[in-house]
Amino acid sequence: MSMTPPFRSERRAYSDADAGSKKQLLRLWWQNLSIRSKTTALAIALGTIPVLSVGTLSYILSNRAIIQEIASIERTRAIESQGLINVFMRDRLIDIKTLASMEIFADADLLENSTSAERTEVIERFKEQSGDIYDSIGVFDVEGDVLAETSGVAKLDNHLNRSYIQAAKASNGAVLSDPLLSASSGIFSVYAASVIKDEDTGELVGYVRARIPVEVLGDLLQRNFDAEGTEQGVYLLDSEGQVFLGPEGAYLKAVGSDGQEMPPGSEDAELTSFTVNEIFENLNLEQSAAGEGSALHRNQKLENNPKQLVAFSGPQNLENLPDLGWGTLVSLDVSSALAPQKKLLFALVLGSIVAA
Repeated sequence: MSMTPPFRSERRAYSDADAGSKKQLLRLWWQNLSIRSKTTALAIALGTIPVLSVGTLSYILSNRAIIQEIASIERTRAIESQGLINVFMRDRLIDIKTLASMEIFADADLLENSTSAERTEVIERFKEQSGDIYDSIGVFDVEGDVLAETSGVAKLDNHLNRSYIQAAKASNGAVLSDPLLSASSGIFSVYAASVIKDEDTGELVGYVRARIPVEVLGDLLQRNFDAEGTEQGVYLLDSEGQVFLGPEGAYLKAVGSDGQEMPPGSEDAELTSFTVNEIFENLNLEQSAAGEGSALHRNQKLENNPKQLVAFSGPQNLENLPDLGWGTLVSLDVSSALAPQKKLLFALVLGSIVAA
């Protein structure tokens, strides 16, 4: 019984024969060239091959040097961005302390005898003078019931059991929170909160809290990069090392009871932040902060998963600011970073051709 040879074998035989035919044609072509033509071809080869070889090697080496230099610049930008966030948050701590010490709140008799409208007017004015930093300010009595609140957002309810109020109570002072999802509005925010103590007796008379949407932090960083004329991606990490803010705004995902990510808006899903490695492939924050390891990582949240230069700055100390434990990460597309090098390579090839 005859058997038909496998298709793959036929293909290999054809390819080998075809390759042999091409070599033979090339040999005949070279043999048929005149001595003058051969001399010219060899002269061109001897003139261009060394130039291209040296140029290619120089391109590769300069590529590596440029990546290292840009990575160093990115680390500096990450450190500067973290410093900017620290100063901003310190100012929020100063603001909440200022609110807590206002006479209408810190004088127990005045607080008790003032009207809700009078108290509200004070915090409305403060919110307006602060620009677009706060979207809600609230004042509460020792039981957590609302004494005054700014307009424009959902009405506030009792706040005694809010984590930031409890943290202020425990510290007997002012605190800043990690990013939290607002129970009253669903807005992803950072909170500044403080106890209010009577200025004469030091007795606790209430609490005050101000809410800062995380997008305000993103706008602050983006304005800084826009002023530099750089196209950067910037990410903020909370004290647990979770990414809560990125170029697209708040970074939240819906997670089911089984720990798997679910479509946004899914019922019975819990909203949580992203881990760093869910965004950047194989990124080690400790190595990145120290300038060690590779600075190139794929961004798994962007279309086509582009390679990016990534740099990270961990928490920094700043006088009169408690340790938030936050970090800042900046990224830059490799294609943007190496665009000048590609132009250099094109000029090199074109110059070699012209010289030949």
